Amino acid sequence: PFNATQPPDEQDFLNADAKFTYAVVLDPSNVDEDGQPMRTPALEQVSDLSTPEHPSDYVPRDILDNDGSFYPNLSMVYRIAWITDGDIVAQGLYTERFNEIIDLGEGCGVLYRTWELQCGLLAQVIKHAYEGLLQDRFEDWANGLKAESEGMVGEGYGREIGKRRGRRCLCGGV
Repeated sequence: PFNATQPPDEQDFLNADAKFTYAVVLDPSNVDEDGQPMRTPALEQVSDLSTPEHPSDYVPRDILDNDGSFYPNLSMVYRIAWITDGDIVAQGLYTERFNEIIDLGEGCGVLYRTWELQCGLLAQVIKHAYEGLLQDRFEDWANGLKAESEGMVGEGYGREIGKRRGRRCLCGGV
């Protein structure tokens, strides 16, 4: 598993520049003979890996401070991004997908954000043809991540959160 206290380049798991293949489900209703969703392989390469213990400099400080797309306080951010690698790049589509988990501190929980950049000749075609589908799959990804995360922490975590209700968090929540 990922170890946030260990430098990313010393892990035996996704690290900076690692190449990997996702089995992407574009249409959950399109199933194989076993009833499993059809999967499309997507070759990817990690472009950024940042943790509070080991913040990256992939996103320049002036963009962190002024752009608004990124959370500027890297001491609270876990971020991984990857770029598409392979044939589709040669065909005129560059994509980069970002995932951030931001620790809101003081028992306030976390904020999960994800977005994708698309550039190149095919970007507008993809947007018009698949925008709704891609949005649905991003929501599936976020919901799956939430379910998996909640399953990992178990019921004890839920009871602890219940005890905190009514206590004002530094982030302004209750």
